[in-house]
Amino acid sequence: MESNTRLSPQARYAYKSASCAVFLSVLFILNKALDMVPFLKEFSASGLSINDFSSALLSFIAVLVLAEYAKDTSQEIIEILPSMPNPDRPYRLVIYFLLCVFSYYAFYPLAAAFLKEVFLEAYKLLFAGLILWIAASCGLYFYFNKDGIGISLLGLAKKIKS
Repeated sequence: MESNTRLSPQARYAYKSASCAVFLSVLFILNKALDMVPFLKEFSASGLSINDFSSALLSFIAVLVLAEYAKDTSQEIIEILPSMPNPDRPYRLVIYFLLCVFSYYAFYPLAAAFLKEVFLEAYKLLFAGLILWIAASCGLYFYFNKDGIGISLLGLAKKIKS
């Protein structure tokens, strides 16, 4: 990626997005290929097949990759939106929100199989708390930066108009 440092922020963002999309597509295809292997469904522990474990593992890798993507592309977002105060913050928060929702559904079969009812409720509360914290952080960002965001939007509107 060092050779791409002379590219515009938009081009670097597109490059990183495409790289991430390709990797996530490979994970998705690998997951679907493992789902089609019939003898993997026969092996099970605690009511879960090997496919359930492999799907959870691939989902975990996808979550890590997307979290790294959010962190890695923050600088490009700052450069693309220079007049907006801390534009990478809501960008990362939205990605983290989506990751929490994805993680909840990706890991729920494992949690349901291995956790007792009380701990399963704690699992649900953990994700509910994370999602509410992210939503509150995003709301507070917009509240405390409303003036700067308004000025940025006016400046953007003037650029588009002219």
